[in-house]
Amino acid sequence: WLGGENVRHKFTGSITTDGVITSAQPFNFEANDVMTLGASQIDFTGFSKRGHDSIYFSTAGATTVTFNIQQDGLSQPENIYLGEHGVRPAIVPLVITP
Repeated sequence: WLGGENVRHKFTGSITTDGVITSAQPFNFEANDVMTLGASQIDFTGFSKRGHDSIYFSTAGATTVTFNIQQDGLSQPENIYLGEHGVRPAIVPLVITP
């Protein structure tokens, strides 16, 4: 989730995997938000002021997923949440290995 508050934020980044991305669906993207899907990478640029912009995705054969997300050009974003429980990463890029 890329969560907006009362200020318009610009989020940029990528989600990469060493497997294959089998599906990716943007949710609540506005007209000027962009998501580009490759075989093992999702790149995005989005603007959020209210609500949450989200990307729901699934992978196959992945052992590592890396999230590299910036908010307003900063590598320590305040409004980034990962997963259905809205976990905030302490450091990005965040690498998850099962």
